[in-house]
Amino acid sequence: MTGVEGELVGGNRITGVAGRGAMGVVYRGEQPALGRPVAIKVVNPDLADDPEFRARFEHEARVAGSLDHPHIVPVYAAGEDRGRLYLTMRYVDGTDLATALRRDGPMPPALAVEVVEQVGSALDAAHERGLVHRDVKPANVMLTWRQGRPHAYLTDFGISKVVGAAGPTRTGAAMGTLDYMAPELLVGDPYDGRADVYALGAVLYQALTGRAPFRRETDAARIYAHLNDPVPEDERVPPALMSVVRRAMAKRPTQRYTTGAELAAAARAALGGQAERRTSSAAAALPYERVAGGASGTGGPGRRGLLLGGAAGLLAAAGVGGVLWMRERGDGPTVGGGGSATPTSEPTLPDDEPAGRVDARVAELKVGPEPSALIPLTTQFFCANNDNTVSHLSLSTQRVTSIDVGKKPLELMKGRSTVLCLNDDFFMVPIDIGTLETGEHVKFTPGRITAVAAEDDAGWVSTPEGLHRLDLNTGRKTLNVSLDRRFSSLSIVQGALFGIDHDRKELCRFDVTTGQQAAAPLPLPSDAVVIASVQDQLVVAGSSRLWKLVGTRLVEAPLFRTVRVSALFQSDASVWAGLTQSRALRRLRPDLSGFIGAPVPGVTLGPKFLAAVGTDNVVVVDDTTSKATVVTVTPLR
Repeated sequence: MTGVEGELVGGNRITGVAGRGAMGVVYRGEQPALGRPVAIKVVNPDLADDPEFRARFEHEARVAGSLDHPHIVPVYAAGEDRGRLYLTMRYVDGTDLATALRRDGPMPPALAVEVVEQVGSALDAAHERGLVHRDVKPANVMLTWRQGRPHAYLTDFGISKVVGAAGPTRTGAAMGTLDYMAPELLVGDPYDGRADVYALGAVLYQALTGRAPFRRETDAARIYAHLNDPVPEDERVPPALMSVVRRAMAKRPTQRYTTGAELAAAARAALGGQAERRTSSAAAALPYERVAGGASGTGGPGRRGLLLGGAAGLLAAAGVGGVLWMRERGDGPTVGGGGSATPTSEPTLPDDEPAGRVDARVAELKVGPEPSALIPLTTQFFCANNDNTVSHLSLSTQRVTSIDVGKKPLELMKGRSTVLCLNDDFFMVPIDIGTLETGEHVKFTPGRITAVAAEDDAGWVSTPEGLHRLDLNTGRKTLNVSLDRRFSSLSIVQGALFGIDHDRKELCRFDVTTGQQAAAPLPLPSDAVVIASVQDQLVVAGSSRLWKLVGTRLVEAPLFRTVRVSALFQSDASVWAGLTQSRALRRLRPDLSGFIGAPVPGVTLGPKFLAAVGTDNVVVVDDTTSKATVVTVTPLR
């Protein structure tokens, strides 16, 4: 199978490659008669030539095709074309959960439970028809987003088993993915839908922690762990949810939940029974949706900031949003190499002098409900809220002005005289910085946005179609660049536009005038997720590491070998960090080699917060209370 565009398989025209797996290749395609996009799964020839596999494939394709459920990808047709077995399915334009977790880190508990509820309902529908999936894993859960809510699809019933059917598997051939396989599948014992419940418990664990339950060096060690070891505790998982995971992954099927619905109900009860707060949905879900940078944790879309590990992770370019959820792996952020850890001769502060103090003269300022983005303009700050407003904070007048932008704001991009607001209905709304008046609402097409960046009066937006340059004063496009790349993060550094191609794991550089690629792509570490300009240098952040771009190579920053960091954010004058364990706010040296002064007293950072640095102030907004705390920066000497 060549996968050449235009080739027909089962009457469907191939338009591209969507993914590859052990059983075959999934192509994007189109049904010419209907103009309907489809996914075409073509089985590997060595499997298709096996009569036993062929018979099982045909039987199970019929059963899978009979499933009609909102969280199961519909199978349109199955057959053989020139000796090739294929399935035609609905094409889901989304991101699989495995990719989302690698890119954005662990999900907030309520969001993870919502996804597991949907997958559990899909499994129950399959089990009612006698079909056991046997390969439930994050890679087989596709995520799309509808009005800010996740919609999960369970995919790939390719190795599923009809309970009671003869000849399911070759002797000794365990079917499934080792990280999620129930003990009975590993040892060849009889099994039923509770094997899928075990795997769903493992998926829930990974959604909450960012990693599979039993990470071992060898397959034999992983098998042993599934058979003998308890599910490892993780401090990021609430104890009540940890109990749900442990029962779902009980070694004996009789000790597990019997259905996906039962597991989901227990998980929901562990959350207190409540539906997910809108803050969690809008702030925490958006990084997975990537419609726009959304925000939770330190910083938010408009700050120059970077979040590493801790409760949340953020890296935002100057004047633009780009929030990602990231978690440290292993023992937390561990970086080395590059730079100097010794004090410099630059102005500094004694180690025992606070780098800033809470300004008691500033009256209590409160922004709108469930804030999700914060950008600085010297002594002014703009904050996006969940009630269709943007709050304008003036430190000089100690006033907060609410600006109606029509719909919920997702992104804020800062120009010279305008803040451009991107709403969740994909309209761009310019806000005049001087008058706070809104201009004409301009529809952005195509609507789906994966990353943004801004500098001066130009904003850059990445969509599946390519890159688009915007006039931040009007919200109108001034340049379209068609690309076969989808960027998960953008940043403008010293007149160049950089982007992370997450699928290829490459760092690309573009000319901001023409939009054309300006240099050969640079390979990135596997866990590189997000980029930003920090003190006019490109910084690349991973789940637990940070690199600086030096020439054409990445050098790990000498940042926090022993200190866990939840966030970095900066202005032209200073760089600041939120610490994970102490919840302290601290100032950094410009080269990110260490701290300046002591922590800011009176500031305890919550698990979710926004922060931005102005000229002489740092503003921290609590996600829960919407209260803004103003910190006056201590001058260096």
